[in-house]
Amino acid sequence: MIPNLNELSDAPIARTNLIKLEEDQLTTIQRLLVPVSNIYTIDFMVQRFTKERKEKSADYYARIHQEVKSYVRQKLGLDARQDVKYELHLLPTYEHVFFFLAPAAPNSPTHRTLAERIETLCQRLTAENYDLSRLIQGLFSLHLKMVMLEQASERFSVPPTYFNSTFYLNARLSQPVTQKSSTGVMEAFELDIYASEYNELAFTLHKRKFLVEPEDELHLSLDDTCVWFNIDNRRLKARRKLDARDSKLDFFRERSGYGECQAYTYNVVMNAACERLSELGIPHQPIPFQATHEVNQFATDLDQQLANTLLVVNNGVEFSATQEAYFFD
Repeated sequence: MIPNLNELSDAPIARTNLIKLEEDQLTTIQRLLVPVSNIYTIDFMVQRFTKERKEKSADYYARIHQEVKSYVRQKLGLDARQDVKYELHLLPTYEHVFFFLAPAAPNSPTHRTLAERIETLCQRLTAENYDLSRLIQGLFSLHLKMVMLEQASERFSVPPTYFNSTFYLNARLSQPVTQKSSTGVMEAFELDIYASEYNELAFTLHKRKFLVEPEDELHLSLDDTCVWFNIDNRRLKARRKLDARDSKLDFFRERSGYGECQAYTYNVVMNAACERLSELGIPHQPIPFQATHEVNQFATDLDQQLANTLLVVNNGVEFSATQEAYFFD
């Protein structure tokens, strides 16, 4: 027993960015593929791409993406100039499966064969002892994009070429566009989703910062350097990314500023995630944090000899040469 360690029985419970999925991975994937929206659906295709003799790896993977993009464009009714995004995964059978958001078409031939295609895909996944966490990660990422698109459609239309693009949350002009420079600074959060092999979903918000300028119309081409913001009936185009380490997006703000902070955005994401999991019929439980023990005395003299092992996280604190030798050698 560690001295000076007291057990707690009624510590506050804090919400985290973690969710536990309570079914096996294959059942979860089956539920993730079932349509739940009248506006959008997750479509997919399984295809084997054979590497040709003497074909370089770079050329092989470029050919895969070229063929996948051609298929997605055809499904979304886009021309060859328009870029598209998708979730691409390699199966243990050396087949590739790719998922993408498409407009819902309840009575179309594609929709009528969806249940059969889902069953065929799951049979292939069952045949191999394969960790399906990356598939769950990609599919649920598309579901959250679907939720955002459904909300955005209430205010403005989103062309199909943007269905599968990166979405930024809680975008704010930290520096308004000025007449002198015709530029401003936009800050936002980029959502990253991780699914673990232990059936857990983790959500992370990364701060992003852009130099933006007004743009009257959206161009057809879309690539990783082209970012658009549609706010207050204005369209802004990102000219370039900026260093976000000095971001004005705080983790927490009180009262009227709460809606602009990271904690609020986490709550929005977690609420949307839990609501969509419930719609899909996927049993889940948010993973809270609750302290079980506390220490009521702290070491303030870093040069003293300690009775127990002390773990120190070096987060930029200046240590003397003696202290560094004592703690880190």
